[in-house]
Amino acid sequence: MRHIALPTLFLLAASSGCDRARINPTVTRGNERSAATARNQDASPQLALVADSLEQLPLCSSSSATEKPEVAGRIAYVGAADSKDAMLYACLQRADAWAWARLPVSDATDGNGQGPKGDEGPVGLKGDKGDVGLTGPVGSKGDKGDPGIAGSQGNTGATGPQGPTGLQGPQGATGTSAPVAFGADSGAIADSIYVAASGNVGIGTTSPSALLEVAGSARFKAGSSTASFSPSGLLTGSTTVAQTDADTNEKTLWTYSLPAGVLNTNNTFLRITVFGRTGATGNCKTTNLYFGGVRIGGVAGYCAGGNNSLFHIVATVARTGAGNQTYVSDTLYRTDGIDMPAFGDLTLDDTAPITISFSGQNFAADAGDVVFKGAFIEVLK
Repeated sequence: MRHIALPTLFLLAASSGCDRARINPTVTRGNERSAATARNQDASPQLALVADSLEQLPLCSSSSATEKPEVAGRIAYVGAADSKDAMLYACLQRADAWAWARLPVSDATDGNGQGPKGDEGPVGLKGDKGDVGLTGPVGSKGDKGDPGIAGSQGNTGATGPQGPTGLQGPQGATGTSAPVAFGADSGAIADSIYVAASGNVGIGTTSPSALLEVAGSARFKAGSSTASFSPSGLLTGSTTVAQTDADTNEKTLWTYSLPAGVLNTNNTFLRITVFGRTGATGNCKTTNLYFGGVRIGGVAGYCAGGNNSLFHIVATVARTGAGNQTYVSDTLYRTDGIDMPAFGDLTLDDTAPITISFSGQNFAADAGDVVFKGAFIEVLK
């Protein structure tokens, strides 16, 4: 067994009940070498056992509680030379038994060395808050920041009070005189009596074509006698010339809208007269007189003798009941004296306007095969 001398040894005897010692392990390996001095200890050197492992140390045990082992109180250095992992042990009695007890050791090189750093202790209590320091000087002004994002538009404010009335403007120029309409009692048909800008007076019409135009029958009263007057040929008339085009299409050459209520009583008659001429071409021609969309007169596809000839169509329509009429017509061509009669019954609404029209059609694309010269309508009672 090797021994080392411990120059500083603080060992508390086992009999005192303490089992810890503070030891400076500045050791010299060798056989029975001793330290020169010991702090707070007598000058007698203390010998320490040296071993590479705890198993190599002599036994620290006894057969009875009063008997001490041979190495009682001895110190042992266990570990490789100059190793920081080396440990110090002491043969100490604990309760009724003896055993090698591990001792804390410092790794300093002299008696005043500092031991290894222990574990970090718990954080201490927070100290009192210190006094507020003096205000430092004002720093220099920083750069201007970027503009912020525009906020959302606010709600529309309440409408302000109405402003004062402005000054009256100058009077405007006098406008053009409008057609004068006579007044009428409440419930009367609008524009029952109408005076156009031309000075023509219309009764039952707002577009009089004569100095006085009456759309319907008229009654004149002189003294004690009265008489009904139905104009002969004055209900309407036209002398506006029109002719067919250079094609084979049927063309309307004249039209008139019979006012509502003209044919509104039984035994009321209308006499319709249309006249004109045909072209000198050798083409076939067709003439048509329509009443409410129903063909009541004319010649369809007249060829032989129909060239360069005068013609007229006369048709009479009579009311036989509400919504019921009858008609008879005759078409005459001057060239060969052709006479084409026609007759039939109608079921037209006589409380609404009725369209009366005349048309012509060429069988070849020659203009002017049918020429309209004029027409008039008479009301007969």
